[in-house]
Amino acid sequence: MLGLGAGQLDAQVSVRVNKDNKGKSVEVKVGESGRGKSQGRDEGRRDHGRSDDQRDRGIGQERVWVVDYEMVEERYFQLGHWTTVEKQVWVPDQHVKTIERVWVPEKHVKVIERVWIPGRTEMVEETVYVAGQHVTRRVARRDCHGRIYYTNECVWVPAHYEKKMVEKCIPGRYEDREVCKVVPGHYVDKEVCKVIPGHYKTVCEKVFVEGCYKTRMVKRECGGHWEVKKPDPCKPCQPCKN
Repeated sequence: MLGLGAGQLDAQVSVRVNKDNKGKSVEVKVGESGRGKSQGRDEGRRDHGRSDDQRDRGIGQERVWVVDYEMVEERYFQLGHWTTVEKQVWVPDQHVKTIERVWVPEKHVKVIERVWIPGRTEMVEETVYVAGQHVTRRVARRDCHGRIYYTNECVWVPAHYEKKMVEKCIPGRYEDREVCKVVPGHYVDKEVCKVIPGHYKTVCEKVFVEGCYKTRMVKRECGGHWEVKKPDPCKPCQPCKN
């Protein structure tokens, strides 16, 4: 503050340092107020309030210090470490056996089945032995007039074999027979051989990365500036005391 004669001159200097892609820039703002009221007979009566122009320029308001930062490059050493990297490897052709579910259509097949044949009786021809014996036979004769008549004669029949039809009982039994059956269509698990063509495959490999120097952008303080403290909207305004 500088007192000039009977009046009063208020001045506020604001310095702002800005940094962007083009570089640093310094902005200086100077605020001035008009002359104060003359000191005379009305010295005891002073206006405790301030004009709107003074409030807009921050004169008489609370100011805070704001720290300015800038992004700078920093060189640092990164230690060696293990890391996992992905790489493409060539897998050649390969033959693999897989189990696939395939459809088998309906078909007719001949199978051997064991069937039960029940018992029965049947007439069969057998060769039997007949012992020698005398038998009476009816013999036809013709008289002198040419008429036929029959007489019984006893003749000797020597022993011999002859065939006769006899009744036999065949018991029930099991017998293997070839029968035709229908197998309906169905799915079956079948082992098939497939060819997988050559292709590239992504695999993960653990490699060691050696330590090296690198640069990074860090935030660093580069001074600061004064700013007018903004009023808290949640805090109620206090009435002025006259």
